[in-house]
Amino acid sequence: MKNFLNILALTLLSLLIFCGCGKKPASRTLVEITGPEGLECEISGMKLSGSPKIAFRLPAGEYIFGFTAPGHRMVYRKVAVPQAPKFAYAVTLEPVSAAVLLKSVPSGAKVTMGGKNMGITPLVIRDLPLGSYRAEISMAGYAPMPLTWEITNERPVSATARLDSNQGTLRITSQPGKARVYINGTQVGVTPYVLQRAEGRYVLRLEREGCNPEERNVHVIKSRTEKLHVKLGEKPGGVSVTSVPAGAELFVNNKKRGVTPCVVEALEPGEY
Repeated sequence: MKNFLNILALTLLSLLIFCGCGKKPASRTLVEITGPEGLECEISGMKLSGSPKIAFRLPAGEYIFGFTAPGHRMVYRKVAVPQAPKFAYAVTLEPVSAAVLLKSVPSGAKVTMGGKNMGITPLVIRDLPLGSYRAEISMAGYAPMPLTWEITNERPVSATARLDSNQGTLRITSQPGKARVYINGTQVGVTPYVLQRAEGRYVLRLEREGCNPEERNVHVIKSRTEKLHVKLGEKPGGVSVTSVPAGAELFVNNKKRGVTPCVVEALEPGEY
């Protein structure tokens, strides 16, 4: 059907341009036009199309051609058709594009497209061809969020991402207090300590002089406040014992531990 309409249009075009009352048709040049996919050519009110090229005959002379294709801007151009067996004309059209304004709440978020860092919100990206787009919006303390938009014409568009906080709170206390707090190997403070981090799992370590260190795997949950109390065990102590005269047998809680002078080690805190 499309080929039939093109043949009919060419016939009518030939009649309009070449035919006169009792006049003999002039010699015509075969015009072959190539361009973007879906190219259409308008001449004398007739629209012609073809793939991969548009072909028709015209007598030599100057003509105003109109060119359009999907996703491209329409243009009118003056074309001089020479007296020749064939004339090839290549058309380059400017793609339709538009700008997009990307925003986030809160602002200052990182915008990534196809693994490439595009900038910080609010961000304007220009000259985007027609099509659908997707970006990832990310910010410390907030869950990453995808953002999509579509360019359908030359009008600028905008898209907004509302970020959700992914931070949680862990209140850490210890007995005894003033223990050093390490998160994933980095010292961050002393107990009592309020840990505010993005949701996830962390390695917590508490250290204090005279106590055995304690290490825990903790889970921070977004939008929640949890409490953690850690009791630190005191390190075993030792006693150095001498006597006058030396050589006395030493008993600790009725158990022989050596002969003076000697050191009794590995004693838990307490009375003996």
